Amino acid sequence: MLLNFGQAIEAVKQGKAAQRIGWNGKGMMIFLKKGSFDGSLLGFKPDEEIQPNHESTMEGVKFGLFENGASGTSCRLPNIQMLNANGNTVDGWLASQTDILAEDWQLVE
Repeated sequence: MLLNFGQAIEAVKQGKAAQRIGWNGKGMMIFLKKGSFDGSLLGFKPDEEIQPNHESTMEGVKFGLFENGASGTSCRLPNIQMLNANGNTVDGWLASQTDILAEDWQLVE
């Protein structure tokens, strides 16, 4: 099933990986790297898992896209990463205009 960019991003936010059929490199895909913060500063217990549907946000991003880090953890915002054709991870992938408008996204199994 082919997806548009918005559908692909929603799937990535749910922990799935996505790719475009139009990408030339074999095995290229994007995926989510969850953020992390010191949960104790916000009332979370140590090792308490943050539920994906948690409604609170940090900089407009739902807590469900973060991990509850250990006491003293520096805040790291979640980001989308890419596995490139060479098998290397690109931190903080940025979509091109073509990627945003494309209708050839698919989920990676």
